Amino acid sequence: MEVRVFYFMGLLGSGKTTFIDKTLNGIADGFNPLVICREVGDEDFTSEDARVIYTDKFTKKFFKDAAETYDPGIVFIEDDGMQTTDLFELENKLFPDNWYIAQAVCMANAETFERYMLKAPNLLMDKIRTASMIVINRCDDALAEYLRSQNLRMTNKDAEIWLEFKDGHVESYAAEEESVFDLSTGKLRLTDDDFPAWYIESFDFPDRFEGIEVELDLEVNHEEAFGGYDAAGRWLMTCCENDIRFFPVACKPGILDKYRTGDMVHITAVCHSVEWPPYEGVGPLLEIKRAVQKQ
Repeated sequence: MEVRVFYFMGLLGSGKTTFIDKTLNGIADGFNPLVICREVGDEDFTSEDARVIYTDKFTKKFFKDAAETYDPGIVFIEDDGMQTTDLFELENKLFPDNWYIAQAVCMANAETFERYMLKAPNLLMDKIRTASMIVINRCDDALAEYLRSQNLRMTNKDAEIWLEFKDGHVESYAAEEESVFDLSTGKLRLTDDDFPAWYIESFDFPDRFEGIEVELDLEVNHEEAFGGYDAAGRWLMTCCENDIRFFPVACKPGILDKYRTGDMVHITAVCHSVEWPPYEGVGPLLEIKRAVQKQ
């Protein structure tokens, strides 16, 4: 069984522990979560189900021992804010074979963002550049205006970027009038990190991807099939709901029949849109041309 790893970066006081803790308390029974920390933060984890372990160094033996001792179904890693980790090396050289990084999340505190930009810009930007989701919390209107003036899209054009305000509401950082993807060739190769941004944009602007050929890896899930469509998708967390859930994509039926739920498949498909009950509105529909199971 593949084990999803959610990797959290951010400087001290950025809200990593709080975000992970809220997510842990929303996880369904049976996930058997493990939290790995490289620093002791100001906040404690309150979830009774999660095992929390600490280390000052990532090694192949450490992760092997953690996998054998705890047999986790899902892993959260809270990194030390003062270090920069090579996620490719981590996933491909140090993790057990069945662990993979589902999402790399960068947390930032809006109230200290400008200070770090002045004193340690490279350290902060390295984390922003690496992330597939960026959450900047403790915003107000003035801080949000400042953050948008920094044009973080120039640093990371593919990540979801969310501004979480002090009153609890959340806003997207992205400008609505333009796609984060280059659609000029009519073809789009989506990496794992690209999927969340594409998924959200395909709901907000479904016509934008009509007829575009997409190539991506999705997990088959026959339990999510509905209304004559097959389903494949990814397990992700969201800023707004602090939970882990399966985000399905409707697929025209037939080609996925030979695969089992949980199989990861490399798909080449043409994008359309459809009104589908699991979407509660209009979202992407994939007309699959080729599908190859990943080993």
